[in-house]
Amino acid sequence: MVQKHQKWRTMETLQIYTRKFDISEITDSACFGPFERTVKEFHLNHACDMDLNRPLLFLIRFTNAEGHGEAYQEWVNENHETLWNFFDRLKTRNKCAAVILFIQEKSFELLYRAVKAHVDEVILETEDSGEITERIARCTRRLLALCKQREDRRRLEEYEFNKRQKIMERLLQYLLDKPEDVDYLLPEINRRYGTKLNALHYQAIAITVDQFELYNKDSRFLREISLLIIHQLESAGEIIIGEVDPFGLVAIVNYPEDCVESRKREELEELRRQITQMQDTYGKFEVTIAVGPMVEQMKDIRASLDGAMYVSEYRMAEPGQVLYASEHPGVTERLDRCLSNRSIRELCRYVALGDMEHIEAWFEHFYQETEPKFQEYPPAYARFCWQMQKQVKKMEKASRIRIFPDMRFFALQHVFDGHERMKELQLLLLEISHMMQNELSDEHELASHAIAYMKVHYAEPVNLETIAEHCGFSTSYFSRKFKEQTGENYIDVLTEIRMKKAQQLLRETDLGIEQIIEQTGYYDDKHFRKLFARQTGMTPSEYRRLEKEKRSSVAK
Repeated sequence: MVQKHQKWRTMETLQIYTRKFDISEITDSACFGPFERTVKEFHLNHACDMDLNRPLLFLIRFTNAEGHGEAYQEWVNENHETLWNFFDRLKTRNKCAAVILFIQEKSFELLYRAVKAHVDEVILETEDSGEITERIARCTRRLLALCKQREDRRRLEEYEFNKRQKIMERLLQYLLDKPEDVDYLLPEINRRYGTKLNALHYQAIAITVDQFELYNKDSRFLREISLLIIHQLESAGEIIIGEVDPFGLVAIVNYPEDCVESRKREELEELRRQITQMQDTYGKFEVTIAVGPMVEQMKDIRASLDGAMYVSEYRMAEPGQVLYASEHPGVTERLDRCLSNRSIRELCRYVALGDMEHIEAWFEHFYQETEPKFQEYPPAYARFCWQMQKQVKKMEKASRIRIFPDMRFFALQHVFDGHERMKELQLLLLEISHMMQNELSDEHELASHAIAYMKVHYAEPVNLETIAEHCGFSTSYFSRKFKEQTGENYIDVLTEIRMKKAQQLLRETDLGIEQIIEQTGYYDDKHFRKLFARQTGMTPSEYRRLEKEKRSSVAK
């Protein structure tokens, strides 16, 4: 235990500020104890730049000329601040700070002000040098003891917080996993977890910052935000706080029935302001507070949390604001409003087959044609990332290749700029594609051979038997392996190839619909039109007319 204590001591740095005092005047440096030391010149107008989280020692010398009269008053009133008020406030904000004044002769006015400002030592320079060294050492020992007490108190608070946080996170996970069981188990939950939940008025609040490392590496950051939430949301009856991936820090707030909406909003605005002020300690970051819709039952908590997460994407259009799902009624619309399931399946197939060239082409088309729709509906960014994460997990399970931990995808949610997030996703999928490509054996090339065959023979009466025979496998083995490697059935891929060819012919030729049906391998007009409408959302004639209108507008 002694060795650990000594190690902690040597790691602590004592910041010494001097004024008209040369540190070399102190011949015995042992009086500063085991602290590592840094020395700076003290300027009152630079006081706001001091790090108040570390031990501080001030060695301030007054000359006779400064002890009385106008010169003294001019100095202490520099920048509209008095020296004594500064030291008084310093002791309030940092208990591990000591102030030593060196004076050349006794002055009642100076001593009175020093006592009132809680100065630790006033040393007459006529005293013996050994006595001066001993008094500095006494201050340093006191600082060392205070630092130890502060560290012990911090560790105890951290232990108690982590202990309660684990309980709250367990409860939060239970609320999200089994919400239908919670309402009738509410009395038992309150008894077991020491909460005061009632049956009405729940709201999910998601707090996200654009520096994912803060979540992973600094538990103090999460603890401070959690304490701010508890202290700031005074109108809440009960608050359950925990980390929920990929949302970030989540608070489920149980409001009393008579809570006023305007007061809740004021508290959340103040919370955002206080979290933003934490940049002084943790460096620059952006924070988003997103508020889900109010729900009346515990079983709807997940819906409130989803609403909070989706509305947080509007930070791209409304930076620096507290975002409310109630003010964005379209927040829960589906992803296929912007991006078709067919297009997502196509991208997943390229990734599964290690086809990096087509992945690049897919994203190039996305940035030109699809991203403008995402910008109009920002939640699409989050929905698309989650969809790709689910598909990658399926690939991982099917291929038995350990691809990436979920954290790589969770980190995407903390990239606030939508375009940058898509760039990060593209790089991530290219990495996965490269891994898949390296793992492909002769057996795993089955899907590549099959797709190449379908691209050449799509106009022929291709079926499962002909493709399996071409690849040299039985139909059952081929069907199972193709699904494992691409995540799709062979008929879905064949249909997509044929529909793309049909769209090309409709755009670039004047062939009749019947001819196009024949050239894409179909013989049933009704079946073709049904598949075409499913893929494009319109009839072949409507598609051709729309493409002609696009070309005409471009030509003009």
